[in-house]
Amino acid sequence: MSYFSQIGVLTVQQFVSAAVGIAAAIAMVRGFSRHNSPTIGNFWVDITRCMLYILLPITFIAGIVVVARAPCRPWLGR
Repeated sequence: MSYFSQIGVLTVQQFVSAAVGIAAAIAMVRGFSRHNSPTIGNFWVDITRCMLYILLPITFIAGIVVVARAPCRPWLGR
């Protein structure tokens, strides 16, 4: 496997694991608040919404901040 494919797989894994945790917390809150309802919603929709509306905007903002600060430039000569 190339380094690029490994980075891609690890990035997707980290996004999905964070989204699953947030979606599980949302499902738990819905379960407590809707104790009389037979369903608590769609877990896959919650994961998708979490990734699109919460995690990606945070990632883009953090990326812009990191690029603006330019913390490291290892390819520059001394």
